[in-house]
Amino acid sequence: MSSDPEKIMVNLLCACVALEDIETVSDLLKGSIDPNDFDDNGLTALMYAAISGNKDCMELLLREGADKDLKDAKGKTAFNYAKNLGAHMVMERYHQDIKARAQDRAQKETHQHIKKSSYSKARVKKRPLNNN
Repeated sequence: MSSDPEKIMVNLLCACVALEDIETVSDLLKGSIDPNDFDDNGLTALMYAAISGNKDCMELLLREGADKDLKDAKGKTAFNYAKNLGAHMVMERYHQDIKARAQDRAQKETHQHIKKSSYSKARVKKRPLNNN
């Protein structure tokens, strides 16, 4: 067991995830705990959520920046654990939502740029050519 305060907090986060105490998990994540840190067992909070099949905790951790691609000492990711339990759909859906939001944002920015560009062109007054 670690005496490092940060490691103790990560161990606490992982224990709360394993116990499915989502309220405490949420409170801990509001602090300075990195959801991607490994506990003394070499697992992340998201891995514990995947192992326990706790979809609510998985969604919360993913929203808070948990990385589904981090690997434990055996080379397994939270996604691998979730897939074994059939909970991988939560992670896939979350990442599809992020991708869709990014595409929507890009489309809006493009539309705004086009609108702004069209507006600027409409404001330019055409001057007659001086044919001297």
